[in-house]
Amino acid sequence: MCPAKIEKIVHIGSFIVSDGKIVAADPCRKTLEGRGHAFFNNCAAGLWHAFVEDDGADTYKLIAIFSGAEPQLSDWTISLGDSVSVVSGQAGIFDCTRYHFDQAFYEKICDLTLRSLADPVEGKQPGLEAWCFDWGAVSGTATGDDNFLCYTMVDADGISVGVAIYYYHSYTEWKDINLSKILVSVRER
Repeated sequence: MCPAKIEKIVHIGSFIVSDGKIVAADPCRKTLEGRGHAFFNNCAAGLWHAFVEDDGADTYKLIAIFSGAEPQLSDWTISLGDSVSVVSGQAGIFDCTRYHFDQAFYEKICDLTLRSLADPVEGKQPGLEAWCFDWGAVSGTATGDDNFLCYTMVDADGISVGVAIYYYHSYTEWKDINLSKILVSVRER
């Protein structure tokens, strides 16, 4: 069953990438050793904005975009060989340097990625299965546990300015995610 065309891109917050390294991972991972996560080592350092593409029932993409990305950029490419192996029904995009596993924090993330939870935690928007905090963003997946491809957007200098996890094949194409519109909405806040 295919979902209806998704047109809702929701800004869930912002986080800092401290040294240009991002990891896409299931937050249940106690370490970043071994397989199951995607590393992006040539990313812009600084403020990144997190978004989900959401239809009100499921999240289909978790997207992080560098605040200084040029709005006319629109070419997302599959980061070949990079996928996230999800075993907890959720995945995130994190500042690699500050990624850490803490059982209490992990349980909090699990609670916050439940759509029905009405929790007053800062950065948690009611009705979304996503949450953004100072070193990353996480969301539930649309299809539970699986391996999900990662995409990246690279600027003219070869620096990654966008990282995304694609959870479900929807009718919305990557080219339909207009950076100019997304970044303008964030700058107006």
